[in-house]
Parts: sequence; C-alpha cells; structure tokens
Amino acid sequence: MIRTLPIAMLLFLNGVAPAGAIPKTDVGFLKSNCFDCHSGKEAEAGLDLSTLDGELSGDVFDTWVSIHDRVAKGEMPPKDSQQPKPADKTAFLSSTSQQLTGHQRHEFQTLGRVRARRLTNL
Repeated sequence: MIRTLPIAMLLFLNGVAPAGAIPKTDVGFLKSNCFDCHSGKEAEAGLDLSTLDGELSGDVFDTWVSIHDRVAKGEMPPKDSQQPKPADKTAFLSSTSQQLTGHQRHEFQTLGRVRARRLTNL
C-alpha cells in the first residue's frame, strides 16, 4: 500500500484523476459549455451541474453516464446554442469515457457484477 501512494499522488499532481473521479478538465468543459442552462435553482430539466464535483459514487455515476451519452450523441449542447470546439468535445468524451469505464470495471472487480441474489424457491 505504501508503494502505491506515491504513484497515486504523482498521477493526481500530473492532472490524472484518481480512480472514481472525473478530471477537473472535464468538469471545466461542463462549466464553459453547459452551466449557462444547467446551474442554479432554475436549471433546465432539473439538472444542476454545478453540484457535480467529479466524484463517481452512487447515483452520480448514472448522471455522468447520461451526460457523456447526451454529448456523444450531439443532443447537448442543443443545435441552437454555441457549440464547443471539436477538439474539446473529443477530449471530454475520451477522458470521461475512460474514467467511467475504469470506475465500473473497478466496481465489478471489488463488489461483483451481480451484488445480491435472492435465494428462495419462488
């Protein structure tokens, strides 16, 4: 455990997000492209992105998957609003996809893919 701590610290200091977290650059992508409509009490569709800090725990994971999918399909940002640079969008999708996949893979390895089964004769 002691050997992995310095490696994790080096990755974090070099801008690589720790396992289970979305990089700050991806949160920055949301700030510059999505916060106009999706922040505060009157956020569109009730999705307040300003509350997301990059952690991937619980229901937040599903929210990040939804964000990734909507951006990948071109549904967000809407066609009538300013579009992000293609390079920024590609970097966001790649980085977020890697973090989401890595987090899910880690969850499956530690908790198992199927977490509980009901053992009855019914």
